[in-house]
Amino acid sequence: QTRRQSADRAALQMVDSRTPLPLIAFIGFGLAVAVDLIGLIVTGVSVRVPELTSFGAFTPNFLTWGVAIVFMLAIQPVADGLVFRGVAFPALRAAAGGAFGWFISGVLYGVFHYFVYPPAYAQGGITPLWYGMIAPILEGLIYGAVRAATGSTRAAIVAHMAFGLFALAKLLLVSG
Repeated sequence: QTRRQSADRAALQMVDSRTPLPLIAFIGFGLAVAVDLIGLIVTGVSVRVPELTSFGAFTPNFLTWGVAIVFMLAIQPVADGLVFRGVAFPALRAAAGGAFGWFISGVLYGVFHYFVYPPAYAQGGITPLWYGMIAPILEGLIYGAVRAATGSTRAAIVAHMAFGLFALAKLLLVSG
């Protein structure tokens, strides 16, 4: 509570990246497409991200799209970024070493998402495991790699926002 705002920002690495954020967003969007295509190859189906699975349970309107956009492009990336890449990532890297800390932070991110958004897909086999845990672990590893490469939690948040943008674009194209 007594630290200055600049000290807090430095501790969370909320600093500008040497890599331009629009480039990180572009690469993040491309990686989101790649993870989705891998999921399609592995499972044979393409499903919504777990955060948006209930979106089709009601008639989407302006309000529900607005909530989905705010959640997927602001709230979730910032919250996950601060917790997993701003606090846990550097702590795990310091405690367990660089690569192992990066891997553990990605696995923790995937396990967290598995419990918060348990898979409820009609498809059996590997589909619930892929979309419920394996894909989020891959995403957590990607966000951690962005954080490690740029030294910026802000860059990892932007990459996460790009994944959310892809999820919303996919939902719009599938439901439209």
